[in-house]
Amino acid sequence: MLYSPPIKLYQQTIFPAIRQSHAFIALSVCLVLTSMLLINDALEKNQPFQYLPNLNPNRSAHDFDPIPTRIKKFARSYYKCDKNITLSKFTHEDSESNQLFFLETSGRTFIKGRQMCSIESAALMSELKLKIILKSPVLDLSKSRSLCHIFYSYDNVGFYALDFKGLLRDTPAEGLEERVARVVGHQMVHTSDIARLALAYKYGGFYLDLDIIVLRSLKELHNFLILENGKPSITMSESDKSCHLPSRRQRGQKLNNGQMHFSAGHPFTRYMLMYLNQTYDPDLNWRFQAGPQVCTAVVKEMYGLAEVVNMQIESSEDRSFNILPDFTFMPASFSRIKELLWPRQPKSTEEWNDLFRCSYAVHYHSHVFGSIKATGDPEKDFLSFLAPNLCPISYQNVDEV
Repeated sequence: MLYSPPIKLYQQTIFPAIRQSHAFIALSVCLVLTSMLLINDALEKNQPFQYLPNLNPNRSAHDFDPIPTRIKKFARSYYKCDKNITLSKFTHEDSESNQLFFLETSGRTFIKGRQMCSIESAALMSELKLKIILKSPVLDLSKSRSLCHIFYSYDNVGFYALDFKGLLRDTPAEGLEERVARVVGHQMVHTSDIARLALAYKYGGFYLDLDIIVLRSLKELHNFLILENGKPSITMSESDKSCHLPSRRQRGQKLNNGQMHFSAGHPFTRYMLMYLNQTYDPDLNWRFQAGPQVCTAVVKEMYGLAEVVNMQIESSEDRSFNILPDFTFMPASFSRIKELLWPRQPKSTEEWNDLFRCSYAVHYHSHVFGSIKATGDPEKDFLSFLAPNLCPISYQNVDEV
């Protein structure tokens, strides 16, 4: 709804100010009111995702209203974009409960527009406090309009520099950064894979890759990894195709480490860091040396599993370990991502809703499919369908998405 101040406000403040030649004050008030009117359309797009059903029937689909947070800082995004921000290193003082980490380890001084859509969707929907950690010590706001606007618009988003050596200090992987620095082909990937484990081990919290669009609150999830390309372990009846997680039993070949949550000091992250420090070989030219295959092997060894299936392995709150079915974060399996997320035939709202109805987020694997642009047509690709509601600022700069 548009902001409409009462007539008396003009009579009692602006008009007298003009009559008393206080033109500067009057102009300031008018500019504030005009700014609120200009951004009203963007704010009205920022409505809860009402059509998504809930995995937990006792929760609303989204009971968090982000608009007041945006109003606090939005007007500042109209300037100061042509500047560099010197980032402070992430430390214990910056850690909070209910936090979500994103990592940018390429060394770029900015976050790409489509990646900013992921960050914005998490800021709006996850109900978590976002910590965006870059390998670069500088953030260049001039490189992306989405980056600049979101930097100034969201109070639950913070940007920090990665101190890789300091992060690994006092962990089972202390000193590993020296071997990672000698890697030629996959240093960016290995830094990210190891840093996410160390962040979870030292501080606790969620981690998401920058190619994941968040659809709903993540707060109810704890201590988890997900199956990748899970297959039903039994022939499913129609009731088994509901969003009820225990009945959707799957088995898979490996776990995916692109999305996770672990409490601080969790046995899995401790064991993973210990294992990597013992086995990591900088001369081994393998992208996944600290990735999904290694996570899968460690989980099998720790918990004595012959195969990985979605299940809860331990029940204690701080030490539980949950393997979630793939559809919770990958409604489109890797082999069908292009077919389902960029369909050849137009997809209706009902078809999109059905695809995403049991998912917390959509992981679309940008290392393979990142070059496919958003069309701007919600019937032709998932980004154009989801982004107007989930990352409205980013979507205003659709050419960056």
